[in-house]
Parts: sequence; structure tokens; C-alpha cells
Amino acid sequence: MHTVDPPEALRIGRDRPGEIDLLLVDVVMPLMDGRKLAHRMRLLCPRMKILLMSGYGLSGLEETGWSFIAKPFSMEQLAQQVAVTLREKS
Repeated sequence: MHTVDPPEALRIGRDRPGEIDLLLVDVVMPLMDGRKLAHRMRLLCPRMKILLMSGYGLSGLEETGWSFIAKPFSMEQLAQQVAVTLREKS
């Protein structure tokens, strides 16, 4: 499932709480900070893994405990990081 709209992502999370395995979210978005969206989604889907991405060197990302991939990245790098993230313990 894919959306670029944080409110839509939250609706999907409410409608399908046990079906979402991974949230890939940009840290910097126009409507809502990606970390805020991830926190809200985690409340709806506690077992969901989170993979943050950003092209900026933002401090505090490591404090979230969530996986991170820096932009730009190749599809191969993304696939590898997704696999690693899905294997991580919650």
C-alpha cells in the first residue's frame, strides 16, 4: 500500500492495524514531520517496523531507535535496508 498523504496513512493504519509490516517515511514532509507520523502510526500498529529516510543530516534520528537510510539511495540499497529493518526485533 502506498500514500504520500500523512492523514491518509493514519486512516490506513486505523483501518488495517494488523496488516502493515513496514512504514517507509521521509523525515521532512510538508504536512507532518515523518517522526510524528511514525509515532502516531506505531500507536495504531505496534508491531510495525519503521524505516526513516532523509536527505538532510538531522540530529536526533538515532534516538528514535528506528532504521534509517540516507538519500540519495539506489533501489538495491533500499531493498537491503528494508530486509534488514524487517528482520529487526521490535
